Amino acid sequence: MKMMTVKILRLELTVNRESLKIVLEPIFQRAIDISIDLLPRNNLSANNLQSLVLVGGPTLSLILRDMLEQQICKPDTSVDPMIRRSQRGCNLCIYDSAT
Repeated sequence: MKMMTVKILRLELTVNRESLKIVLEPIFQRAIDISIDLLPRNNLSANNLQSLVLVGGPTLSLILRDMLEQQICKPDTSVDPMIRRSQRGCNLCIYDSAT
């Protein structure tokens, strides 16, 4: 049996917001396009939305939030998206156990 030697490489990068935007914008745009497509399927438009609730860690991105505000509406940032995710999980567990 051969022993493998593993070398650890430590790398530090500094990324500015514009560079990050170039990488993330296409990914976020796909999600926004899906959301925009779903609105008319549910007889809604961006003007009908009372609020846009964000759920999950990636929605903390200011790049995403800016894109949503420009294309749909300003996101509701009154509650941490990770807390909303936990609340949703709890609600699903309660619903599942009741059925």
